[in-house]
Amino acid sequence: MIVFFQVLYRVLTSADLWQAALVFGTLYLLPALGGLMSERSGVVNIAMEGMMLTGAYAAVATAEATKSLWVGVIGAMIAGGLMALIHAVVSINFKANQIVSGIAINIFALGLTNYLVFIQTQGQGLPSLPGTLRLPAISWGPLANIPFLGQVLFQQNIIFYVALLILAGIQFLLFHTNIGLRIRAVGEHPQAADTAGVNVRLVRYLCVIS
Repeated sequence: MIVFFQVLYRVLTSADLWQAALVFGTLYLLPALGGLMSERSGVVNIAMEGMMLTGAYAAVATAEATKSLWVGVIGAMIAGGLMALIHAVVSINFKANQIVSGIAINIFALGLTNYLVFIQTQGQGLPSLPGTLRLPAISWGPLANIPFLGQVLFQQNIIFYVALLILAGIQFLLFHTNIGLRIRAVGEHPQAADTAGVNVRLVRYLCVIS
């Protein structure tokens, strides 16, 4: 029992563990925020996995082709946005079952990306990007030297800090602006929002694609 608690203590006080946890948590936070916007507008979106897969492949493919990290980021955004657009058209225009649409997109994206990777690598496995095409960690000077917290909070890459800003921005947008009021009205009572002059379809499209 003592050995167990010693191991548990070492794990829970490992700065490397918490730093990695925040890195991987960011990968789920960003699509979760997109899903939040979609849900708030009244569209169920469980297709985030498919959008992430498509965006991940597009990021690697475009970054490798152009040798530019930020072109890869833009490529990921465009690819994920296209998948979201498909879900929006099917769910909003054709009023299909939103759960079924999300599952279909996930399955399609899984098959598509696996096929493209297989074709690109001739079945040799997943490609890896060189270190020059990976996001570097940002060091916050003296703050990065604080024991434990310095490594966990102040030696992350830029996506981590951008995700936190987006989180705060969405919170402010939804509950402290007229735009957020319109989004919530569309999700909670679309008929009333439409009567008030809000373009329900446009708001839902923008929220799903975001």
